[in-house]
Amino acid sequence: MITPDQYKKSGVPVSGRILNCVTQLPGQIFRTHDKRWDVKSLRGSSALYASNKYLQTHTDWETHLIGWTGELYEENETVPRSIPEAQKIENDPLYLSNEDKQNVEDQIKSNDLLYGKASAGEEGPARIHAVWLLRKDQDRWRQYAENVLWPVLHYQLPEATGGNEQIQWWTDYVKFNEAYAAKVRSIYKPGDIIWVHDYYLLLLPQILRMEIPDSYIVHFLHVPFPSSEYFRCLSKRQILLDGLLGANQVGFQSFSFCRHFLSCCTRLLGYDVNPKCVFVHSAKVLVDAFPLGVDVAMMSKNAFVPEVTAKVSQLKKLTSGCKLIVGRDRLDSVHGVVQKLEAFNQFLELFPRWVGHVVLIQVSYTPPTLLPFHTSTPAKKVAELVTKINGRYGTLDYTPVLHYRMPIPRSEYLALLRAADICLVTCVRDGMNTTALEYIVCQKENAAPLVLSEFSGAASLLPDSYQVNPWDTVGVARTLNDCLLLPEERRKVVENRCHDSVCKHSVQHWTEAVLKSLLESLMLKEHNNEDESLSDNNLKVDMKDTSEMSIDGMLDPNEALRKKERAEVKESLTTSQPKSGLLKPTPYLNKPLLLQCYNSAVRKRLFLFDYDGTLTPIVKDPSAAIPSARLLSLLSDLLNDLQNVVWIVSGRDQKFLEKWFGARFPALGLSAEHGCFVKPPGSTNWTNLVAKMDLSWQRVAEGIFEYFTEITPGSFIEKKKVAITWHYRKASPDIALFHEAECFQKLEDELSARDYDVTVIRGKANVEVRPLFANKGEIARRLILCEDPTVQRPKMRASYMDCPEFVLCLGDDTTDEDMFRALNAIAEKWHEENVPLTDNRALDSYPYGLFPVTVGPANKYTVAKAYLSDPKQVLDTLGMLLGQVSIFDTAGSVELDDRGHVINSASARKSLQNRRAWQQKRLSDSKK
Repeated sequence: MITPDQYKKSGVPVSGRILNCVTQLPGQIFRTHDKRWDVKSLRGSSALYASNKYLQTHTDWETHLIGWTGELYEENETVPRSIPEAQKIENDPLYLSNEDKQNVEDQIKSNDLLYGKASAGEEGPARIHAVWLLRKDQDRWRQYAENVLWPVLHYQLPEATGGNEQIQWWTDYVKFNEAYAAKVRSIYKPGDIIWVHDYYLLLLPQILRMEIPDSYIVHFLHVPFPSSEYFRCLSKRQILLDGLLGANQVGFQSFSFCRHFLSCCTRLLGYDVNPKCVFVHSAKVLVDAFPLGVDVAMMSKNAFVPEVTAKVSQLKKLTSGCKLIVGRDRLDSVHGVVQKLEAFNQFLELFPRWVGHVVLIQVSYTPPTLLPFHTSTPAKKVAELVTKINGRYGTLDYTPVLHYRMPIPRSEYLALLRAADICLVTCVRDGMNTTALEYIVCQKENAAPLVLSEFSGAASLLPDSYQVNPWDTVGVARTLNDCLLLPEERRKVVENRCHDSVCKHSVQHWTEAVLKSLLESLMLKEHNNEDESLSDNNLKVDMKDTSEMSIDGMLDPNEALRKKERAEVKESLTTSQPKSGLLKPTPYLNKPLLLQCYNSAVRKRLFLFDYDGTLTPIVKDPSAAIPSARLLSLLSDLLNDLQNVVWIVSGRDQKFLEKWFGARFPALGLSAEHGCFVKPPGSTNWTNLVAKMDLSWQRVAEGIFEYFTEITPGSFIEKKKVAITWHYRKASPDIALFHEAECFQKLEDELSARDYDVTVIRGKANVEVRPLFANKGEIARRLILCEDPTVQRPKMRASYMDCPEFVLCLGDDTTDEDMFRALNAIAEKWHEENVPLTDNRALDSYPYGLFPVTVGPANKYTVAKAYLSDPKQVLDTLGMLLGQVSIFDTAGSVELDDRGHVINSASARKSLQNRRAWQQKRLSDSKK
């Protein structure tokens, strides 16, 4: 087993702790008749808890289990789905005192509850941390995951619901993930590995990435991942994918699920991928398949004890020596119980000689956590089929189908697997069917065959099993007949192969494989960072050097100084390019923290917006990229607040910006051609910041562009007052990309040979030549630090307190990186000068309220601190700042109380009043 020490020696600063985030803790909490709170063991997810036990008791890793408490209920009642709002507060069982909660947590942490009795030499109780979400309508926390996500992940389109209902479900889903993030933050130590499990927590990796940028996060999805044609049906598809991509590594049960995920990242987010990773804003998110196994040793030990052997004999007696076909499945719409019964009916019809000699024992169970939405229709159909088969083929002494709709004790389940002549698994979609794996272990002696659905995740793990299409009832029937007639020698060959595969892919192997993959990638990152000099310190120096270059340097009479400064700028632009192995992800913008900074600012707020690809989507014809009505409305609302200063810093020319924004918004600042021209708020005149520069290079650049326009159909030249751009978005991609590379090199050679102070920039489907020292970073620096940004040598502000307190800088292109570098350099400069930070949680990630945010989709290196996926999310973010979009439209870091209310909100205050009233009543009742 890999140990923390061997990776520490390799340069990966792991702490030796693993924080496992699971959907629910392994216990059901209930209130007894004497009003005490107690806990009993919860069935299900045995393989997952076996993994945690293995780490806890057989390795050097210190494990922590973080999970929701699940629904709370009264003793001897089924888990309640909802408690009517009309119910009086004093009857609400979900008001727990801190003492109650501590007592419950102490019981959950019992070693007996999680693992059973600890063996000699094993560690003590597991470290378990409860996530409390106490509301009367307890099923609210499951609604989005079960009613929306679960069907789509299993290739079923969700039922149509009311818009307001689904909005509430989404809000609760975000809150559920926020609650986990708060619990993780409360116990996190640098170097911890955070292991997130399954579809209830798809947003958690990105929330944690926002708060703890350097954390090591792995997410494993235990259920299937569908094709992009299904996943794209989700209205929150981009946010969910972004949530997963906050992890360093995303794991799936099979390679087919990996392929579907990679396809979604490409088709829905526009990211570049390869078979093993997604490239996300200066990072590589690893993607791989890790099939989950079972604890083979423990299974073998438990399956062959005398108690189970006695039950095997009883089963044989009960079925009068008939051949046994067994199955145990969740009774829902995807585990194929209906298909199994249809196939068994077809089997008896096609092969009547087996009537009276074969019995199907089907155990169907409905977990208490499963919503009725998934079970009502299948349960009705199953009951009808059982009645139909038994009525048609049954006699007084022969019942072909024995259907038990209940959970059965572990010993009876193991006896069923040992006694079987065939195990039939007909799920229509499945992540990993552990029943099939456990059956293989139990059949080591008898070698009875496994008939397995090809749609199960276990199919790729057990290629030697007898695989069937559950929709092909005739094919399943014929396979059952063939398996019943198999000679013993053949059965043993197949069993040995399957058994070897199950042993090789045990739950212990799965645990080690996931961790080893993550840690080796982190080790590669550390080595590459050293070899390529891409440490954070070097990046900071590059950003600082770039931002300090200015238009003023171009006007310096000292030619030697001018050349030196020009060389430094070009060198910085070169060394700030991406290097392989840089795995540190750029987090998604933490919108709640952005809102917190926005609302708490007492001085000026500055907004710096790129236009194309940021405020509006990129289109093939640049002239068609006109501002939407929503954008114009949002800009108007931002400008109505006199505390806000808004600038559009674009590569567009003056004519376009003046036409669409200048006349409409006099208070809006405009910068054209990447900082060559500026028009401050309230002014009607444009200032040319490059008026004294030599522009003779334009003839050379234009001549080169004209040549490539002639040989590239669909391309065209955009000549501005200073910059010149060659667009090829409308051209054939193959031809355009080939000519683009040649054009770029030609420009570099010709312009540098003539010693022009220009730079050649690759944009989105364009190549642009512009003055080297006129860039967006210079404009951003002037707007933050200088009194008047329009003069050639602006005067610096007298004090930091005169600078904006909040700066949101948004851009999507290479040229916008200059703005991000400028903001990072300013933050570093203020830090070196010991400028005090205000008391604000956001300032750990965004010092001094500076928010450099890149906009995707793009496979690009960025020095921005965060990202948004597309222009729609940009507008949604601005709408959130203005109070027009719910804060829960996406995830961030929201402080919640133990009932899921935002702390200090109106609902939280009302809840607190209700709790105090309930506590007062309980105190009064106790005195009577």
